[in-house]
Amino acid sequence: MYISKLFLYNLLLFSVYHNYSILAQGYGKNTFGYDVELVKTSENNSIVLTKNQAQILVSPKYQGRVLTSTSKGIKGRSYGWLNENTLRSNAITTAKKSYGGEDRFWLNPLGSSFTLYYDQKEIKSNNWTIPKLLEIEAFDLINKTDTTATFNKQAVIKNNIGTSFMIKIERYVSLFSKSTIEEQLKIKIPKSISYVGFGSKNSITNIGENWDASKGLIAPWVLGMFKGNKKSVGIFPYTSANDSTVIVQKYLSEFGNDRVFINNKVIYFKTDGSYRSKIGVKSKNVIPILGNFDAKNNVLTIVTFSFNPIGKFLSSTEKNSPILFGGDVINSYNNDGNQGVSTFFELETTASGKALKTGEQIIHIHNTYHFEGPIHKLNSISKKLLHCDLEEALLFLK
Repeated sequence: MYISKLFLYNLLLFSVYHNYSILAQGYGKNTFGYDVELVKTSENNSIVLTKNQAQILVSPKYQGRVLTSTSKGIKGRSYGWLNENTLRSNAITTAKKSYGGEDRFWLNPLGSSFTLYYDQKEIKSNNWTIPKLLEIEAFDLINKTDTTATFNKQAVIKNNIGTSFMIKIERYVSLFSKSTIEEQLKIKIPKSISYVGFGSKNSITNIGENWDASKGLIAPWVLGMFKGNKKSVGIFPYTSANDSTVIVQKYLSEFGNDRVFINNKVIYFKTDGSYRSKIGVKSKNVIPILGNFDAKNNVLTIVTFSFNPIGKFLSSTEKNSPILFGGDVINSYNNDGNQGVSTFFELETTASGKALKTGEQIIHIHNTYHFEGPIHKLNSISKKLLHCDLEEALLFLK
């Protein structure tokens, strides 16, 4: 008991010291500088890519993921969600808790008997795990400039029936200029709006034998984790003009129109951290753009991605089924804050699956943009890109 109390006391001192160290440098909580210093407690080779006031924090140790970003320099708001306790402990030996990050590389499928997330065990909640490749194994930094970083990794990963996939993973991370953002999104950024935009190009190449779909497939999947609050809402445009034809998949718990609502243009989903819930949208209704509005901090987030509407998307349903295809293209997860971590939500996109021959590859591009400033200026961007009036989005939050 004495040793246990001493350990806890030392752990408390360690936490207080490191918090004080970061704050003493003038970086308040939720600033980009705070998170840069936080990551240094567990990684000494993280990278900051910079273009004027737009900056992103990239981690070789954590699979080349973009951990967080800012539109206002080192003392500006940090947009990504990071698991501070996990990063500080720096002692994880099994992949059970996420480190966070705005753009992290994963692999599908999540569901079916070919899932990658149950360690070849029965598909039930207490067996769920993140493969070490996707959470605690470093990727190799191949090249770096002021605004780009390239990573790769050769690995073998197994699905739940024991099929092995020998792959080479390549990630190219890029911080965009203002002109590039405007060209990509076909918008003009108002002078009163601060901005940051970045993207990842993710490829997996089959370096083993030809894949057999009857034994499972895999595909690139990118997930972004962001800070949620009571005034945060996800916005998902869809293809159909008739909301009765839109099917929103619901996961993890029961919930109704108070948490997800479909009008004749977009799907709204609360990202408030109050109720553990998840939604998915399948290919027939997907437009390759989604977003989130944080009305508390006046931040509009936009995500775009590469999308083949006739692709075969891998299963999203976590049950022991041999049905490989028919999965979601986009997902959003809302944490409930009861898992011992702070509030966050996720915006996720995936590539379709394909039975690759030796040497063939699948590529998935996922871009993230943040705009911060007056709501009426953000509204002009939202109306153009998401077909959504932010004033209407605010009504859904009430």
